[in-house]
Amino acid sequence: TVTSTAAEHNVSIAHVFNAQAEAEPLVQYSLDSSNPGRRLLEQQGWVAHTGLGKDGSGILAPIATRFKADRRGIGSGIASAKRRTHTSETIEEVKEKEAELRREEKEAEL
Repeated sequence: TVTSTAAEHNVSIAHVFNAQAEAEPLVQYSLDSSNPGRRLLEQQGWVAHTGLGKDGSGILAPIATRFKADRRGIGSGIASAKRRTHTSETIEEVKEKEAELRREEKEAEL
């Protein structure tokens, strides 16, 4: 039989490989808590940082969208830059929160 400490196990090749395979991707976009769509999802039982669907295995992040400011339609010949509906500040907040959650999870494992 092989015996090892938790610290030895956590640095083993098998553990590191499996931990990388199980790591969830970082959420790239997030909805502000005042967003009506987010509030609707939460009223229906959705919890932030979990997937959509009955078993929570659906997408984790909202689909990135662009705001169409003009009403000219396709082929009008006038192009304008579309602004993102998800701000970089919101994205950075989510990344910081996820990094903090990962740090807490690592500390809890040790």
